[in-house]
Amino acid sequence: MRISRLYIGDFGIFRNQTLEGIAPGIVVIGGHNRAGKSTFMNVLRYLGYGFPQSRKLPPPNGEGYEVEADLQIGENTAYNLKIRGFSKPIVTRICGEDNDFISDHDLYGIDEFTYRQLFTIDLSQLDKIPREISGKDIEKLQSILLGAGFSELIRLPVLEEYMAKEADKIGGKLGKPNVKLFKPYYNQIQEGVQLKKKALEQVEIYQNKKAEISSIEDKIKQTEKEIEKFRKLELQLDVIKANYDLYKKKKELELNMELHPGKDKSNGFPIHILDKVKLLGDKYKELKEQCAQLSDRFKHTIEVTVSKDIKEKLLLRKDQIERWYIEVSGIREQIRQFTELYKEYKRKKADLIVQVQGLNRNWGEMDLEKISKIPIDKIERGKFLETLERYKALAEERKGIQQSINEQEEN
Repeated sequence: MRISRLYIGDFGIFRNQTLEGIAPGIVVIGGHNRAGKSTFMNVLRYLGYGFPQSRKLPPPNGEGYEVEADLQIGENTAYNLKIRGFSKPIVTRICGEDNDFISDHDLYGIDEFTYRQLFTIDLSQLDKIPREISGKDIEKLQSILLGAGFSELIRLPVLEEYMAKEADKIGGKLGKPNVKLFKPYYNQIQEGVQLKKKALEQVEIYQNKKAEISSIEDKIKQTEKEIEKFRKLELQLDVIKANYDLYKKKKELELNMELHPGKDKSNGFPIHILDKVKLLGDKYKELKEQCAQLSDRFKHTIEVTVSKDIKEKLLLRKDQIERWYIEVSGIREQIRQFTELYKEYKRKKADLIVQVQGLNRNWGEMDLEKISKIPIDKIERGKFLETLERYKALAEERKGIQQSINEQEEN
């Protein structure tokens, strides 16, 4: 017979717990402390004949204990067992030959005491005298064990005495590790402990050295950074030393700039025309000297050749003379432009005469008026073509010159 299903509705810490499909082989129940293993053992111990009213069992909750189990006998016969409170189990045949009521004694074939002691033995029951059994129950338990084939359990006291003597030979009465047969192994262990202690000390020394090396490496890196910083500073000092004279000259120039009357104009001054300004300055000084010389000559001439009457008349016409003097520069500019235009006219006229003579050597300057009256559509077309070819050549030449200029600028 075996249990195929177990339902614990109310017992101890269990509430509505079901185990189904229980295998026919060995079933191991495990769990942490206080998980309910001993409580589960008591369920199995009293499952066959019901729960007694005992203080050793957890008190019932609610209406009382509730346990139900399906018992399998062979392959075709099964029974259902139900327990409510402290009442006897109700056994009902689920399947088999008939459905007649069967008692628990007929089902198990043994009495209640034998059921509890034979099928649910715990470690405490392997003592010399089980604590919960006394009087005639001890002999009864021994007869049960003999009948159940556990006669070897009766020899447990003898075995216990023999093993106690052997244990005393090995570790003495208290089982200390440094006595009797334990002693050489204990000494070896102590030697190993000392070796381990030394090894740990070496490991600690190694870790300390490793940390020291790491610290030194960090210091080396920091020192290398400082060295690199000082190298850069040394380079800066070398540059300053090599250019100190230039720096000194720069300071002198800055001081001169501060004292220079034109310092307020320096920020907006176009530096790219400095050379031109210098030339103009030199020219200005030269013209100023010439002006002074001419002024002296003029004054000397006026004083020598001009009478007092003329001087007075010139003074009366001072404003008009100054206006004429101002206009003289404009008239001079017009004369210069007319001169340039006349030169351009002469040059173009000469070029035109050369071109006309290129067409006919007998034509001269006097023939230009006659030639101007000639229809020149074809001549203009040829000149256009000639000019076009010349334009293309000049364009290529310009392209080459521009490329050369770019190269020179890059250099």
